[in-house]
Amino acid sequence: MADAAGLIIGEPQTGLPTSAPAFSNGTVSASNAGVGFVFQALNANAITGFKFRYGARTGTPPTFVATIEGVSASTGFPDGADVGGASPTAVTFTPPADATWDGTQRSVTFTNAYTPSRGQRLAITIRHSSGTIDGSNNSSFTTEVQNFVGGNSTASHPYALRLSAGTWGKRTTIPVFGVATASEVYGNPMSGLYATNSAGTDGHRHALKFTIPANLCSTFKVRGVMYAASIAGSTGINPILGLWSAGGLIQDVTLDSDIEQVASSNYVFNLHYFNEATLTALDAGTAYYVGLQVAGSSRVCLNGFQLAASADLAAYPGGSNWHFATYNGASWTDDQTVRPFVGLILDDMSFTGGGGGGGLIIAGGGGLAGR
Repeated sequence: MADAAGLIIGEPQTGLPTSAPAFSNGTVSASNAGVGFVFQALNANAITGFKFRYGARTGTPPTFVATIEGVSASTGFPDGADVGGASPTAVTFTPPADATWDGTQRSVTFTNAYTPSRGQRLAITIRHSSGTIDGSNNSSFTTEVQNFVGGNSTASHPYALRLSAGTWGKRTTIPVFGVATASEVYGNPMSGLYATNSAGTDGHRHALKFTIPANLCSTFKVRGVMYAASIAGSTGINPILGLWSAGGLIQDVTLDSDIEQVASSNYVFNLHYFNEATLTALDAGTAYYVGLQVAGSSRVCLNGFQLAASADLAAYPGGSNWHFATYNGASWTDDQTVRPFVGLILDDMSFTGGGGGGGLIIAGGGGLAGR
């Protein structure tokens, strides 16, 4: 075994929430208004579509156009030119004149796919295309989600923008968007936030189901967990933070609301270490569960991103193999439309060969997760 030096693996690239996250919408109510997202292409795969979160409709929305544009080297703003040139990417869409889209993720397929170079800086914009647009007939689009680690000034790149009276302005919090190719999704696609205290029976669990890729290492040990959660009640609450396989409990630590700053509200930051004298070596390529188990009649909730589709897991560390799961006292149930806010703190790893990491984010173990 090699000391993993407290590396953190799998934490969402947004970091952990500092308080209840909140979506921020930009209203497009004029022909010279819009929203946009600047990002780098993940690879050279053709970009085929775009995922956005719709805010709300007012009156009868007009027709909008989504376009992949270039980015000005001097300002960082969209340059107004469709990168597709003679094969334009621009695609129009018209939201319904009712509330069915409100607060949901929507997807569009570009008229023509665009093949970028790896790391190419691009902008995807939504602007007015046709139809009556004014204060009584418009739409809002989610540009960011706020209240993650770093407060309200957390996003330097990628970033969201809003166009007002013909002038672009950059936003400073986590952008909400998804870029789709034929085989993957990247960005920060989401439809909402998960904060449902559905585990309230003794022995029931909320967990992250995860698999460390077999080509990343042979075995690994988990020292601790960073996560965002809620635990109902203020005194006498003793849920269990556990690590399980399909066969049962591997490691655990009992939490104590009488000595910890446990709050009943959601999105409370937690960092806990397992207290077994000897940590168990886990097998890469095997699925495990880490999360909270109800003790008594308390209620627990592991918070996370609510996704519109399981395919959107590809945008987050671990991909489709890292997602929400619940346990009802007898069996586990997977939910691939929720990505919990969880990062694993590693202790030891053993290696047999090289390979890719499945999109996992690995961070240094200094500070809170340090040795």
